[in-house]
Amino acid sequence: MTRGKQEKTQLLQTLRQQLESPRSAATVKRDDVSSGCPEFDQILPAGCFQRGQLVEWLEDSPGSGASTLALLVARQAAQRGGVITIMDREKHFFPPAAAALGINLNNLLLIQAASYQDEFWALDQALRCPAVAAVWASLKHLEPRHFRRLQLAVEQSGSLGLLTRPLQVRGQPSWSQIQLLVQPRPGNGLRRWRIEVIRARGDRAGRAVELEMDDTTGTLRESSHEHQTNPLHLDSQLASPASDCRAS
Repeated sequence: MTRGKQEKTQLLQTLRQQLESPRSAATVKRDDVSSGCPEFDQILPAGCFQRGQLVEWLEDSPGSGASTLALLVARQAAQRGGVITIMDREKHFFPPAAAALGINLNNLLLIQAASYQDEFWALDQALRCPAVAAVWASLKHLEPRHFRRLQLAVEQSGSLGLLTRPLQVRGQPSWSQIQLLVQPRPGNGLRRWRIEVIRARGDRAGRAVELEMDDTTGTLRESSHEHQTNPLHLDSQLASPASDCRAS
């Protein structure tokens, strides 16, 4: 057996073991997913995130907040059951930072594929699984035919695909139902972001909201627009150096 086939076999075994365990049995209730913040929900096309969708979170630089916000939505998606799957080929994801957001690490599957091909294969498999509540992935490059395949996969399972991507992909062909631009804002000891819908069905494109997050509770709320200084970003902890990474 070639090395590539061995790695795929190992990934498949990991997926099966995790997704067939009692805690991740197919109990995901197929309702819509709130962001946890009414003001955020109001700018979304359906007033919420909908299962069976791909959502792109565009950032102009690492640590802008897109990873944290996408992970918060994954947390919301898993409240009614199902596993959160993290694609981490570059081995930058730091589980303790996810735990600080209120995510149960026992309900998190961390996949660190050895190549882009293996990562895409595992991502496709995870998105097709009805026991997965949400899949979180950072993708710099995605071929249109692969993008379409992921869209069909998530539509089939009713999961939620949350893809953080560089701002440079804006304007390129996309199979996501929603494309959000995340920009950090100064905060009074809190992390703040401006979130704009830049692509969506209906008339929601161009709508935006400024949010802040309470680090203690991991909850989002509309920004109070007071004058402030920049806080420490948890995104830098979520993407910690590979030497500090821990797999769950």
